[in-house]
Amino acid sequence: MAAWLPGSSETQRCRLVLLRHGQTPYSTQGKYAGRDDIPLTDEGHRQARRAGRWLRDADLTAAVTSPALRCRQTLDDLTDELVPGAGQPAELPVDVVDNLIELDFGEWDGRTFKDVHDHFGETQEKWFTDWTMPVPGGESVQAVDQRVHKAVTELVDQHWGDNLLLVSHVTPIKSVLRRALCADSDFFVRLHLDTSSISIVDFYSDGPICVQAINSTAHLVDGVE
Repeated sequence: MAAWLPGSSETQRCRLVLLRHGQTPYSTQGKYAGRDDIPLTDEGHRQARRAGRWLRDADLTAAVTSPALRCRQTLDDLTDELVPGAGQPAELPVDVVDNLIELDFGEWDGRTFKDVHDHFGETQEKWFTDWTMPVPGGESVQAVDQRVHKAVTELVDQHWGDNLLLVSHVTPIKSVLRRALCADSDFFVRLHLDTSSISIVDFYSDGPICVQAINSTAHLVDGVE
């Protein structure tokens, strides 16, 4: 039970609402999207607005975002839909956190999965099973995990008592969820995250972590507002 409940009345909680950015041209074309600064599609903007309407009752108190354009656009669209409430300020404080940026895909950035398989087949297969191996000219999954862990640890320490929106990418969000669930490195290739999906993790000051949601897309269902 200790893994799920705070230990005393003195316990503080920090809730992270993890939002993957909205749809981009790369996500519709099956391309690796790392440091290429691509914008949202029209559908991506719509997804972000729907996420904002869905989170109106979440009492968000602050937000952080990856510096990537697709994340900043997602956050801008989302905040336009928020309505100040009892626990939500009229204007959400926003910080840009460099360590929340996506994995650097190096020579693979902007190329389709098939193209990479055709030209880097053996390397790609090894990369899927070895998280310490960097992409050619890029970064390893382990390196992302380490920098995201550092960023999230600092954010949680700064935001006890807050409901913090974190807008980021597939690999950083998987990193947060992997550590919360005490999973091994295979977690990165076994979990799918949709564009504009919402995952929620609660951190408690006395140690326990509780995952409340993973890859929720209920807000994207037609007819749901």
